[in-house]
Amino acid sequence: MEQLAKELRQKRMALGYSQADVGFAMGALFGKVLSQTTICRFESQQLSLANMWKLRPLLKMWLEEVDTKNFLGIRKMEMILRQARKQRRASRESRIRNNLEQLFLQFPKPTPQQISCIAGQLRLQKELVRVWFHNRSKMDRQPTIDFSPPADVGAAGPPFPGGPVCFPLASGLHFGSPHYEEPYFIPMCSPTPFPVAGTFLSAPVNAQGHPRLSN
Repeated sequence: MEQLAKELRQKRMALGYSQADVGFAMGALFGKVLSQTTICRFESQQLSLANMWKLRPLLKMWLEEVDTKNFLGIRKMEMILRQARKQRRASRESRIRNNLEQLFLQFPKPTPQQISCIAGQLRLQKELVRVWFHNRSKMDRQPTIDFSPPADVGAAGPPFPGGPVCFPLASGLHFGSPHYEEPYFIPMCSPTPFPVAGTFLSAPVNAQGHPRLSN
């Protein structure tokens, strides 16, 4: 058992996996997720002998799966961990966005001291928090345009048909750790939608429904 614990630790560190990575991969591969604490206690042999014997078959299968000769097993492990990290990052960003929205309702114009406090609580950079509140307040100040159809049947429709156009407001704004590369965009609606054809003509219409151009 001591040899298995030592081999597990050496293989995990050689591949650059964390204890949490190994525990998650166990669930994806064999249907039994192990916590980071369980892997840690197994490696340090702090589990009871009975529990270590229960985990022994699963851990041996994992070691066989990531054997250097098993190229497909290593590729499968990499795909599992990549997906797991993506899900954890998305979950964290969603949680942070919800927290920021709640804080915005309480402090729409936070002071520098409050921004520093929020950044510390959410483990974000102060500049990132400041930019988020700045952009969020600009969204509230955006005028809204009524695109509902006119009441009169014969009245002309809106000059710019279609809904408002959304575009990224702050490129590079990301709620994850600083080393993440994927940008996070905060959508903001433009007050002036784009024309459908680029140019609008105002001309009388003849009986056939075609525009009549004056000489």
